[in-house]
This record gives sequence, structure tokens and C-alpha cells, in this order.
Amino acid sequence: MLVNAGGSVLESFPERLRKHALKRLVKLGVEVRLGELVESVEDGIVRFRDGTSIGATTVVWAAGVRACDLAGTLGAAVAGGGRVRVTPQLNLESHPDVFVVGDMAHLDGCRGGGAYPMVAQVAIQQGRLAAENITALEQERALSAFRYHDKGQMAIIGRRSAVVDAFGIRLAGLPARIGWLGLHLVYLSGLRNRLVVLMDWIAAYVSPTRGAGVITRPAMRRIEPLEAEREAA
Repeated sequence: MLVNAGGSVLESFPERLRKHALKRLVKLGVEVRLGELVESVEDGIVRFRDGTSIGATTVVWAAGVRACDLAGTLGAAVAGGGRVRVTPQLNLESHPDVFVVGDMAHLDGCRGGGAYPMVAQVAIQQGRLAAENITALEQERALSAFRYHDKGQMAIIGRRSAVVDAFGIRLAGLPARIGWLGLHLVYLSGLRNRLVVLMDWIAAYVSPTRGAGVITRPAMRRIEPLEAEREAA
């Protein structure tokens, strides 16, 4: 069961790709419940804001993250998610020599409004600019403002499907899955790493079973040698 407070899945993607993702999830046997807010999770029970509840012994929470608790100790203005508000130059207005980037930084200006998302590409690009601005500050030069280069987004749905919205290209299904794999291989470091990961993916794709498992049988009690001799006697 997948529960989402929004009216669709993968809300940052275009509508056509969102619809494809939803159909694919349903085809995989996932019960999708949209527009529902979780009130609490305790004692194997998930309770919703509308008063209904379901039993669930395994719950995976994937609705977002918070910034590190260090952000609250800086004495700076903090926005939603515990993120520190920064200037376009990625430093604090009250302390120009303090820079904050990545998941810790809150900076408005993202496409569609709001703050930049807490994803790796934002952190990488902000980190590079912060390094340049620190050097500029040491040399008493003007600081540059952050401009995000959006490289798009991808999401996999099952073993044989994905959605891609990147570089003006929008793909769904198996072609998108291949594109997802190819891009991740390109970003890996070293030919050996790429080959190992590629072979592992091929094996996972053609194998009818998963490569990893969970042992659920009760653990056997370990018997020490002397105790074993006494039991035998």
C-alpha cells in the first residue's frame, strides 16, 4: 500500500509521466491511496486524519527529511524543515563569512516557486559556488549569486519501468529504465566499477528472484562445548 497526501504520485513530474507511474504501480499490485494524511503510526496501527486506520507491522516513511540539528544552533533564521535561510550568495545575511549549502540551506528561486529541493545536484552545485565565493571573499571580490542548472529528474517503478524528465526529453516505460541505468553508469567512477554494476544489474534483471533475502526463521540457541557434553551425558 502506498499512501500519499497529494493528489498524485511523483508530483514534480509532468502529468503524463505521473499517470504512467500510477498505472504501473497499480499493475504491480500496489494499492495507492491518494489525498490521505497519516495522523500517527504506533503499535502496528497506521491512523489517518479522517479517522480510519489500517494494521501494518512494516511502515516506510518517505515524506521528506529535516536539516541537521546543527542548523538550529547557529542563531540564524530557520525555515521549514529546519533549514537555514541564506542569501543568493549562499551565506548568512548577519554573518557574510558563514556559508550554508545543500540540505541545510533554504533558498527560494526553484522552478515552480519555493525553495530548492534537498537533492544531490543542488548540493553539488551549491558546494562549488560556495567554494568560489569563499575565495572571492578572501580576495575582496564580488560574490556570485546561485543559479541552479536543472538536469532533470528520474524515478524507477519496478524492475522494468521508469519515468524520465531530463534535458527536454520525457520517457516512460522500458526506454526510460534503460536511460536511468545508462546515466547512473556514466556518473560512476572508473571502468571497473561501471562493468561490475552493469553485470550486477543484468543479473538482477534476468533473474526470477531477488538477489537479497531476509532470514525470518527463529534463531537457534548456541550451545557451548561444555554444555553440549553435559546434555549428551
